[in-house]
Amino acid sequence: MAALLAPGWRLVVIGLANNGTPLDRLISGASVPAALFLARRHGGTSGPSGLPMEDPDMTWSEIRRAARDMLPGSRVRRHLLWRYAWVWDRRSS
Repeated sequence: MAALLAPGWRLVVIGLANNGTPLDRLISGASVPAALFLARRHGGTSGPSGLPMEDPDMTWSEIRRAARDMLPGSRVRRHLLWRYAWVWDRRSS
């Protein structure tokens, strides 16, 4: 995908991460109130029905390592509900 990106454009990957360390679990604990609120708001379900869901298999550190190895200079940011945004800007030539 990065090779198809025009110079000056941005690649953004949104994904889910798995907690691999006690610190990951502590930081992700901030998502629990939001997850409970959203589940209650949506009638007790944890997500949209009918959509395939799979548990994430990569931890935060594995995702950061993959980002660094595949797209040097990219950034990985945590978001609520165990999500991350992986952002890479293709420099103008």
